[in-house]
Amino acid sequence: MRVLHMTSGSLYGGVETSILSLATHAHLCPEISFSFATCFEGRLSDELTQAGKTVHVLGRVKISRPWLIWRVRRRLRALLLHEKFDLVICHGTWIYLIFAPVIKFNLRVILWAHGVPSRHWIDLWARQYRPALIIANSYFTQSVVTKYFSRTPVDVVYCPFALPKVDHAEEVRTRVRTIFGVDRNSVVILMASRLEKGKGHAVLLQTLSRLATLNHWVCWITCWVQRKEDVQYLAGLRHLASTLQIGNRIRFIEENSNIQHLMMSSDIFCQPNTEPESFGLSFVEALYSGLPVVTSAIGGALEIVTNECGVLVPPNNVEALEMALRKLIQAGGQRVELGRSGPGRANELCNPKKNLDKLYELLSAVRKH
Repeated sequence: MRVLHMTSGSLYGGVETSILSLATHAHLCPEISFSFATCFEGRLSDELTQAGKTVHVLGRVKISRPWLIWRVRRRLRALLLHEKFDLVICHGTWIYLIFAPVIKFNLRVILWAHGVPSRHWIDLWARQYRPALIIANSYFTQSVVTKYFSRTPVDVVYCPFALPKVDHAEEVRTRVRTIFGVDRNSVVILMASRLEKGKGHAVLLQTLSRLATLNHWVCWITCWVQRKEDVQYLAGLRHLASTLQIGNRIRFIEENSNIQHLMMSSDIFCQPNTEPESFGLSFVEALYSGLPVVTSAIGGALEIVTNECGVLVPPNNVEALEMALRKLIQAGGQRVELGRSGPGRANELCNPKKNLDKLYELLSAVRKH
């Protein structure tokens, strides 16, 4: 079965990590041959190419510029006629809205929902094209998607995801902590996410200011700037850390660092979402890395984090988050115990072979009809 995966490729986050993981684990399901198409060249297209996958770059596009839409649709039409795919999967409503009219003329199209639909005009407009199937990245996403696409079957497939094994893990941990000037006795709290308000950066900083008198902790916050608005958002976070007088305890990591190495070198993963997240692949990465996860009890996190591998707190509750972090900073034994359960929980949810087999069953059923 030949399947074409389509995505924008302009940014890099959980969706792009999911797609790259599909590519790197595709060998576990040889019944499916994956190809990929993006509108923009960038990190995703580069990494897919490095993984040995075929990537078709259709060209830059903006919905506000019809001539660009016509151009990329024309290129996709030619690709579909030439390559003879069996199915096309659009990752997200934006890419689905752009290309569904072309795909439906040639073969069946599937929408992979990585986010929760809203009343945004893109989500509403996309409903005029009915997909053969919607794949939701979580049961939380499924519960919302079914309200928008009431006549379309919706199934859940967790991301087929696993972290590669790293040799000499202790050496990596020592090296990374040395680079960032952190001794072996300090507790490192890591937040690795896109620069978005709903991720809870400000809540984390406000909470850490209440822990300023507690010794031996530092916080690493990854902040890879990808959009113009990210610059202003990051400046606001730096100012907030300075105003709260914890700037010397916070390390904003702007360089494109190896996230897996950062997690291996940390002790706690904390992302106190203020808005529900559709799934939260960064939580799964942290669990695979043996980190206890502290996050808000909303959205997809409720499907990932249990009492055995982390701590769930009410959203926007600085007091509850302070209590959870204080306890984990002071109780090394509890950190180790929670972290020990993480890899098993991550594999239970995202085992690549299991989820690729489920994906194959769903795609086979669509193809037969």
